[in-house]
Amino acid sequence: MIVNSPPKAQNLGAETYDEPPHALWMFFALAFAFSWLFYLPIVLSDDGLGLLPIGPDSWVLDVCVIAGSFGPLAAALVTLRVTSGRGAGWNMLRGLRFWRVPLRWYLVVIGGVIAVPVAAAFAVPGTADHFTFSADLVPSLIIMFLTVQLVIGALGEEPGWRGYALPRLQHRYGAFPAAVILGLMWGGWHLPLFVSSAWAGPKGGGDLGTIAQFLLLTTVLTIFMTWVFNSTGGSLLIMVLLHDAFNTGMNAVSELFNGSAMAREQSLLPSMIGFGILAVLITLATRARLSRQRPA
Repeated sequence: MIVNSPPKAQNLGAETYDEPPHALWMFFALAFAFSWLFYLPIVLSDDGLGLLPIGPDSWVLDVCVIAGSFGPLAAALVTLRVTSGRGAGWNMLRGLRFWRVPLRWYLVVIGGVIAVPVAAAFAVPGTADHFTFSADLVPSLIIMFLTVQLVIGALGEEPGWRGYALPRLQHRYGAFPAAVILGLMWGGWHLPLFVSSAWAGPKGGGDLGTIAQFLLLTTVLTIFMTWVFNSTGGSLLIMVLLHDAFNTGMNAVSELFNGSAMAREQSLLPSMIGFGILAVLITLATRARLSRQRPA
């Protein structure tokens, strides 16, 4: 199959942008501001700092998580409207229609991305003994992939992180530095959620060590995602599916290894191992170009 030509806004970082120099950092500031505003009730709730009478099972927290996840999308649309005029946001979102990529990439970003943390979990000491598989898990994961994980995170975040920020960062700094910068920004965007024990507990808590592990995970995952983005000609749809599959894979690990210490308090570890190895191999194999496409 032949990859069709992507929209200009989704090219591999070689294009130029008729935007003021501060536009990119305006996007990041707005993404953090929009999302953190919605995350504030979570931080102040009973599960956070305990300053608001909102219980950990309240529907208010669910609404805040969903609304906050759309901060990067809102920031990208506002930034493009202010700096590039009407229609620029819709041009960016055209990447969601860019589906004509080789079938193998769909297998990579869905099946492969879900399988990576599951396979890596067997390398965590004491975890393999807790592996259990139930046929009922498959339909539940499919439903989760098509609904919750698609909406919370993938659709709200990817148009901003990979649709807007990544091409511009690559244009300025090159592929590998862009991936590192975006990975750290993406991880830092989650910081308010570490105050919530329900969110941070399975990851290891809200201490600096766990936060550092999370930042490492988002960085190596972004290196992998940048390689896929560049290799598929900049398909925003592929990025949405990849993000969706990653979140689904994290849930699959928790279900398949339920009862293990890893699932209870180190759920980041399998993904960090699996995508860390992939990030190193991809960086070496592409000489930090992070693309299967040869330079012209």
